[in-house]
Amino acid sequence: MHTTEPRRPRAHFAAPLLKRTTLAGLLALGCSSTGSPAIAPSHDASGGDASGGDASGGDATATIDVGVDAPEVLAPDDARCSDPVELAAGRTWRVSPTADGIAPPCSGASSAGGVAWGRIEVPAHRVLRLRVPGASGAGRTVWMYGDCPASACLPHVGATADNLDDRRFFNDSPAPRSVWVAARAGLAVLPDFLPAPNLRCADATLIEPGAIVDDDPFPQVAAAPQCARAHPITAPARWYRIDVPGTAFGGSTVVLSAPNMEFQLFTGCDPATCRAASYVDPYGSDARFLLRWTNRTGADARIYVAVTRAGGVQEGPFGFRFDLTGPEEGDICAAAISASSPYSRSHFTTRWGSERRAVCGDSLGRSTPVRWFQVHLQPGQSVLASAYELSSIARPIWQMYDACDATRCLAMSGSNVFANALQYTNTTSEIESLYLTLGNLATQYVDDFQVRVRTYRAAANDRCETARRVAPNTVLTGEDLTAGRTGPPRCSLSTRYRRALWYVTRVDPGHRIDVRAVNATTEGVAVAAQASCDGVCGYGGVNSGPDPVDVYYSVSQDTVPGLYATYDLVALSPLAD
Repeated sequence: MHTTEPRRPRAHFAAPLLKRTTLAGLLALGCSSTGSPAIAPSHDASGGDASGGDASGGDATATIDVGVDAPEVLAPDDARCSDPVELAAGRTWRVSPTADGIAPPCSGASSAGGVAWGRIEVPAHRVLRLRVPGASGAGRTVWMYGDCPASACLPHVGATADNLDDRRFFNDSPAPRSVWVAARAGLAVLPDFLPAPNLRCADATLIEPGAIVDDDPFPQVAAAPQCARAHPITAPARWYRIDVPGTAFGGSTVVLSAPNMEFQLFTGCDPATCRAASYVDPYGSDARFLLRWTNRTGADARIYVAVTRAGGVQEGPFGFRFDLTGPEEGDICAAAISASSPYSRSHFTTRWGSERRAVCGDSLGRSTPVRWFQVHLQPGQSVLASAYELSSIARPIWQMYDACDATRCLAMSGSNVFANALQYTNTTSEIESLYLTLGNLATQYVDDFQVRVRTYRAAANDRCETARRVAPNTVLTGEDLTAGRTGPPRCSLSTRYRRALWYVTRVDPGHRIDVRAVNATTEGVAVAAQASCDGVCGYGGVNSGPDPVDVYYSVSQDTVPGLYATYDLVALSPLAD
């Protein structure tokens, strides 16, 4: 096994992710896929020899020593596959202008004439790189074969661009192997060796916080380990390793993000240690793939990340950003979000949870990543926790416990799509300290919830018979339907159960009633009036009788998704026009 440290990818700090336009942007798979798998990072520009060492360098389009002062090897006109010129790294091969050999076709292409042949021994686990300056627009200038007589090109990556033909082959075997090279007449060929690319977990490249990493195509050398909790890795992967402190901010969170990339995280190179799947956010102009993982162990940790192209694309450069931040609120029970005061958040995701929780009473034995909340309920006080995402088919599920390590649920919500809510009342004479978890049963879908957790006491005017009396021309601010009661629709066009609060206002003779709910924090709030609690719905408008009359009205809202509104109530009773 080789011991060369994998190449460190080019990393930029405190800069936006840019699309590169260098040679790497034009790389494409070369010949047929017969023979040993092949890949190499195309922006390792610095050369090397078979002895190894640090091969990190600049871009492949940097200034190239075309061999004016380097040792040269001249091929005779009749150099053939059976009698090739012996090549070596660091020695420029000047191909005779009168070479007249023939190179077999690659991938259905026609044979190439006017070539000479060379041979080079490629060390185990090294990349052979062949560069031909002055090749812009000239098409293919160099071919690589694994045997003689040559039958098919070795699989490799390469491109012709920026006045350079660059071809690379990865000898992914424990032994050296000979590679036969055919090159066009009159050209200079610069062979050199590069370290093995990071195509396996064991060869993962170390990256540092704040880096924007860009790398090149990555045809698969070996099947990537699969994670039972994630989508299978079907595309070729590049591997990176990250050192994650366990003490900063009370825990450190790895954040990897990029458009059109996928990430899977392992705590070791054993597939059984997979911890996290990719997070897909489809709400931007491009799909954004995000992975978050928090180390709260108190000790430093090393993780391994497989980075793949979304959709299995194998060509062209890719990039991603790596940051290290503090933990997300509520990612573990010990850091539960305090919700004794009203808590409301948009774009809330359960996938940032660092703990999984079994679904209570689930016959399938499912579990989900969860985020934690804590509430303290006074006797007679209630909590209402809601989550919805109208634009997806996520399945939010709430569960309640009396301790972080409890396994018995005190209460749980339904598991419908879009929206679910949990409601619980402290019927004891003591303060209850409770923990709530929010998960997503549709784990194959991204959740992006609107979340609200409120503690409250039931309002006295939660039914018509106990309606709150409101004087004419009064404004009530901050009324909260959370404290109302849910029941069948009454004096409403909606067929769904509604949450309602009730009011009554006395209307003098010659006056009319005009009630409005304004500044509602949630849609679906409606006002409906009736002459009495057991009377017909609606009210005629102007009190044309000789005596004052009481008009009852409710402010209500559909119970789905269950995020009830606060609102201001305006009860006007002006003289009739």
